[in-house]
Amino acid sequence: MDELTAALRTIIRDEVARQLAELLPAQPAPETTPELLGVEQAAARLGLQPKTLYEWRRLHKGPPSLRVGRLVKYRADVLDEWINRPTFGDDILTLHEAAEYTRKHWRTIADACRSSELRGIQRTRNATWRVRREDLDTWLGIEPPQHRSHLGPR
Repeated sequence: MDELTAALRTIIRDEVARQLAELLPAQPAPETTPELLGVEQAAARLGLQPKTLYEWRRLHKGPPSLRVGRLVKYRADVLDEWINRPTFGDDILTLHEAAEYTRKHWRTIADACRSSELRGIQRTRNATWRVRREDLDTWLGIEPPQHRSHLGPR
């Protein structure tokens, strides 16, 4: 009886291991691209010109980047996530775009930024203001939309 039990356990264990191996995703092949990409490599991966990435970085939009010494680098996995993210419109608006979005005059928004009533972005002291869409929603008292992940609860 012990030999029969041991043989059945071995058969069941092997069958369960085989079925689990079928269910689990295969191990991805090691990536051939480096973890950190330079501006030219990132631009090529996105199908853009490098100066577009520099301009987006200056305007605080586009894919997240990091500095390594004096070099600007992009993580390959973050670029892939940024490409595949759902788009809900541009997050940083000019005063005129913000005025159109809020249906207020652009000077009202500029005054709110100057008085720190509304959080705005200025590259230099006398530069034009830029405003994040979520800051405008908070300023207007609008609850920001909750974006559901396809993996999250339903």
